[in-house]
Amino acid sequence: MKWFPGSINEAVAASKSRKAVFVVFVAGKDDASTETAGIIDSPEISSRLEHENFVAIRLESDTDSYRFFAQIYQLVPIPSLFFIGDNGSPLEIVAGTVNAQTLHEKIDAVLQKASKGKNEISGDFIRGEQSASAAGQSVPASSSAGVVSPQVQRNEGASGSSGETPGLTPLEKKPAELTPEEKVERARQLIELQKQQRIEKEREEERQREIERRRVGKDAQTARQRHQELEIKMAQEERAKEKAAESEARERVRQQIAQDKVERKQREQTLLQQNSQQSQDRPQQPAAPPADGVVRIQFRLPSGNPHMGKFELTSTLRDLRAYVTSNIDLPFRNFTMSTSFPRRDLSAEDDGRTLVDLQLVPTAVILILPLKNSTTTSAVASREEGSFLSRFMWTVFSPIISVFNYVVSYFTGPSTSGSSREGNDEASPAGVAPRATPTRQIGQPSG
Repeated sequence: MKWFPGSINEAVAASKSRKAVFVVFVAGKDDASTETAGIIDSPEISSRLEHENFVAIRLESDTDSYRFFAQIYQLVPIPSLFFIGDNGSPLEIVAGTVNAQTLHEKIDAVLQKASKGKNEISGDFIRGEQSASAAGQSVPASSSAGVVSPQVQRNEGASGSSGETPGLTPLEKKPAELTPEEKVERARQLIELQKQQRIEKEREEERQREIERRRVGKDAQTARQRHQELEIKMAQEERAKEKAAESEARERVRQQIAQDKVERKQREQTLLQQNSQQSQDRPQQPAAPPADGVVRIQFRLPSGNPHMGKFELTSTLRDLRAYVTSNIDLPFRNFTMSTSFPRRDLSAEDDGRTLVDLQLVPTAVILILPLKNSTTTSAVASREEGSFLSRFMWTVFSPIISVFNYVVSYFTGPSTSGSSREGNDEASPAGVAPRATPTRQIGQPSG
């Protein structure tokens, strides 16, 4: 089916200019519209509607043209087929789905109605022409009625005197014939009058349609504006909800982080308390004394050289300091002692405590460290032996000598001097070896 390609206004103008029936097919997206469109597209129907007697246009249900058409014709079903005459009134409305035979009959009926309307217009035109001709002949008839022969006047006088009234036919009742030129002029005037009336009617209809179009456009613009405002409002509400959800999520994360920090801090505090409690409870557990009653203490210098000493259980920290001062040559004046593991400084306040109290039984390792601050109470002065030059040389060469002694002891085993010293320590009744000149190691200064 070849539909009219222009707008609905152009289709109306084309139908009026061609004096054709205006056909409007309103279709939607449903199955009924598809079925009706298929029937219209059939050759037997499309060939009828594509004839010059029709101007057919198709309107979709979701377009502005359809809404404008629905404003004019209030009830517009989908699908439907409107056949509209010259005066704008529907000649036939086909709603819903129909078969090809029924639609063919409807088209024939529409053509009959349209031709009947044209015949009525032609009849009105002829009757108007005849009435105009009669009105034009009334003037000559009246003038001829005034011309009476003397014989008639005499007869009237005689009849008046005698009281008789003869039946005379006046001449004014006989219409005079119009000339062909007068008939043509009269017909032209009637045609011009009808044309003017039709133009005025079309102008009025166009004005009404323009008013309706503006109203529909204004309503559509108002509806679009309301729809846009509603969309903006919904978008703002959605954005506000998203912001609230994001804020709530951030707050939950912040609270979770804070809670994790508090829990971690509590766990750390609990662990510290447990460690502190364990460290406090550990000294309360007395260490098992050695079976032979001898405590072996290894003194370790900063250079890495070890020195083993044996003491009794009743020996105090003061005895250990005296032993270090008397039996170990130190390259520094002031020193402090501390355990290796766990690290614990042995200060001057602990000098009166026994080795059992200090948990140095049955064996322990004590680090001899130089003390930078000579005013500390935990430091004791070492022996002031040797000259300044010997101490300086010992400080310079002690690391090298320590490495050499370690290599020699690794290949030759422990020295005999250490064994003899241990024997002397065991023979001492107080557990403290008497001061004796220690065996000089290789490279050790003579003092």
